[in-house]
This record gives sequence, structure tokens and C-alpha cells, in this order.
Amino acid sequence: MIFDAYVGKGIKADTSTGKEIISGLDFYTFYAKIYGSDGKIILNQVLYSRLINGHDFGVSINYNNDKDKNDMLNAFKQSTFK
Repeated sequence: MIFDAYVGKGIKADTSTGKEIISGLDFYTFYAKIYGSDGKIILNQVLYSRLINGHDFGVSINYNNDKDKNDMLNAFKQSTFK
């Protein structure tokens, strides 16, 4: 749905999906690279989702440089869930 939303607005995007374990829990992942009209990447997105205690839990990390990416991913990956 996210990919279709980008394409429907004429936005060029590359996407992929996967799984990642964080704090012992499996999270579904969605990765997106969003391109500007000049073909350069203007935004990267990483979305994490899973059910926790019957509730839909999601995290969206958006970045455009490696320092911000690393800071946000490190903070999230150090999270604990009960």
C-alpha cells in the first residue's frame, strides 16, 4: 500500500521488506528509498511493525544521512518490550 501510494503520486521509490529481531521479538520491516526529480535519494524510510500484547505497534524511522540513521536505529534497537 505504501509503495502504491508513492507511485500513485508520481514519486519514484524503491522498496523491500524483511524481518528483524529486536529485543528478542520478530518485527516485520519495510524499507523505502524516495527519489527527487533529479534522481537523487531525498529520503530513506525504515518501518517496523508487529503485534505486542494484541496491539498493533509500529515505528517509522526517516532519515537523509547516515549519522541520523545510526542514532535513531541504535536508540530503537536498544529498546526492551514486555
